[in-house]
Amino acid sequence: MVNNFRLFLLIATYLIIATAAVAAPDNESAKSAAPTSVTAAQAREDISYLISTVEDSHPDLYYRATREDYGKAGKGLQQKYAVARGDIKTVSLYRDIAAFLGVIHDGHTSCSLPLSSDNARMPFAAKLVGGRLFVDRLLDDSMHVSTGDEITAVNGIPALKYLDGMTKYRSYEVYGRALVSVVNSFSSRGSHENEDLKLLLKKRDGTIYTAKAVWENVTDKYGMLNPYQPFSFSYLDGINAGYMRWDTFFDRRVCGFYARHGILARMGMQVDQSKVPDFEDFLHDVFDELERRNTPYLIVDLRENSGGSSLLGNNFISFLTDEKIKDYGGYIKLSSLLKKTHGDTYEKLFARYPPGSKVTDEQQKELMGEEASIPEFELRKNPQQKYKGKVILLTGYATYSAAETFTVLMKDNGLAAVAGEPTGNGGNGPIDSLLFSLPNSRINARVSFSFQTRPSGNQEKEVSPDIRIIPTAEDYLAGRDTVLETVKRMIVDKKI
Repeated sequence: MVNNFRLFLLIATYLIIATAAVAAPDNESAKSAAPTSVTAAQAREDISYLISTVEDSHPDLYYRATREDYGKAGKGLQQKYAVARGDIKTVSLYRDIAAFLGVIHDGHTSCSLPLSSDNARMPFAAKLVGGRLFVDRLLDDSMHVSTGDEITAVNGIPALKYLDGMTKYRSYEVYGRALVSVVNSFSSRGSHENEDLKLLLKKRDGTIYTAKAVWENVTDKYGMLNPYQPFSFSYLDGINAGYMRWDTFFDRRVCGFYARHGILARMGMQVDQSKVPDFEDFLHDVFDELERRNTPYLIVDLRENSGGSSLLGNNFISFLTDEKIKDYGGYIKLSSLLKKTHGDTYEKLFARYPPGSKVTDEQQKELMGEEASIPEFELRKNPQQKYKGKVILLTGYATYSAAETFTVLMKDNGLAAVAGEPTGNGGNGPIDSLLFSLPNSRINARVSFSFQTRPSGNQEKEVSPDIRIIPTAEDYLAGRDTVLETVKRMIVDKKI
């Protein structure tokens, strides 16, 4: 079992922001909270508030950034707006703030546009494979592009170079993660400095053509993640293996927690909790079927999973072992924002320690005891039979936050083999975000408040797979899932 005494707040903004495009936004509240422009004085006030909040709350600003780089970026941002006059577009302010936060190289400290400020998107999702950018998941034919067409250039700039330029607006730990982030938002108008985009594309037969960006408000039908199908399972009959696709650490309990703490409302989201599946029920069904079929392998696909509640990962591990496993170490930082947003939860810590204290997991456990856990996320029925088969995790640069935490726990405790590409971070460093919004522009922001260290003590920058499998553009065009097919062959050949 996991020694789960750190109190995770379950705040996973990657999940929230990514899912917001699928869930119906609360348009009236979002509109009132998202001006299209602010005055220069208001922009200066927002910047001052942002910097002071980040510096007061972040557990270690210089874990990946140098003091010189951070200081230079902050000073440059303030100086730019010190001489600004007139009105400032919210989108422009957002880009400048995003570039400043990017210097910290912490994916849990970032910002996003208010939901109603610019919902316009091109009618397709993009996908980067083997260093090449493709049209993927077409929503309609308004741009006359096709799924599988390669985007070779944007406004005359080679596609990969163009994406590289977009990474300056992304907070990230490793470059591969940054590219995943910009590709996921490539179709959003707010992600581009110039909305007059002209794409140069190449069809599968080699035909070259151009397409001008068409921007549509497709909020109600576009999104990376579906909150109503966060996980699924199928049996691979030919190799006697289970396949579990796990796209987000989100279920009915997490949805309820977010709703009660006002997180969904602050992000302008409405999710029907009754339609969101329960992860524990799902796990019992999965492992019951694996036992009934005497299945020796379970493949868990985390390649599109950018996080959510890490406590769901603990639920999964409970189906593998009752033994105490090596857990993360770390601490949380007590700040004004933490006290304002979750002071009731951490009341004993604030009573004992002064603001700015870094309270270790051991200190939390000693002072809070059972309060340092969330009972509703504990299993209602502990499985009597533990799964004795081999678990194989599929990962990639999109595997991040809670999904990466789970991968590390499984890998460092010898509970799974990892196959695919590296994850988006190394499993160490700042994590867990506090949400806030800037007072005038209503730009959404988040800042890390806790710090974690891997159970193994490994300091690698990304979680390296045991079996490295890199997909190619040719595989994508042929419709081959290289990672999954390679693992399936290894199972058949008994090489894993």
